[in-house]
Amino acid sequence: ALQSLSLMGNLVSSKQESPPPLPRVISSSRWELRARPNGLVSVDDFALQEQIEIDTELDEGEALVQVEMLSVDAFLRTMLDEKAYHGAISLGDTLPALGYGRVIASASPKIRPGSRVMGMLGACTVAKLSAEQAAMLMPMISLPGVPPTAFLGILGITSGITAWVGVHAVARPPRRGETALVSGATGATGSVAAQLAKVAGARTIGVAGGPAKAAYCTSALGLAGCVDYKAERPGGGAAPPGGGAGTSGSGDRAPEGASRPSHGAALPLRHRPPAVSC
Repeated sequence: ALQSLSLMGNLVSSKQESPPPLPRVISSSRWELRARPNGLVSVDDFALQEQIEIDTELDEGEALVQVEMLSVDAFLRTMLDEKAYHGAISLGDTLPALGYGRVIASASPKIRPGSRVMGMLGACTVAKLSAEQAAMLMPMISLPGVPPTAFLGILGITSGITAWVGVHAVARPPRRGETALVSGATGATGSVAAQLAKVAGARTIGVAGGPAKAAYCTSALGLAGCVDYKAERPGGGAAPPGGGAGTSGSGDRAPEGASRPSHGAALPLRHRPPAVSC
């Protein structure tokens, strides 16, 4: 039991000594939304604001985080639109971004100064988070041999964990000898879902748009084949005949005879399973 407690102590995010007292005002830089993108994002849609003064005096529940690393996730693009499923930001707001950093000041009993946390910090060097925002932060764990950047990628909520839950918890995990179709197979979530299905022993086929992505599925990911939904005749015989399931994560047409899961879904092709969102 003592060994287990010792191990858990090592897995919890390393808590360094509390940082020294901060001056009343510190400076930060941030990227903000200048204009709403029309189609593809342009650098002109953003503006870099430097030497922004931040008052370090905090109200109850607030926190200040020194940002160390940010990730660029596909869902963030939707937040730049005026109406967005994940919640739109206003013009002049800091660009949304998931990341991790060190707490340099806290007025929350649940957040210790000096600890490393992760969550929606925004594209800035120092994030001053409201009580509501700070309550959504998660403590970082420390695993031997695992860099902290992995928690924004393969071990991150929006990619690796989502893929694992989709394959092993939401859908029935594919079995050895079955064929699995993974939509959005070259994306952050789909590429992990495809490899999980492959590791499970299934003959795994990806769905992607364009010859470059199709080649990536078979060469880099080592999948058995790829359905190019942008091709005039998608599939090219990669999938076996009969019922199937799958679609493109980009929302274009699905392979003929397939139902429509969202991106990253890994589904066995034998019994026309229900659509599963990853």
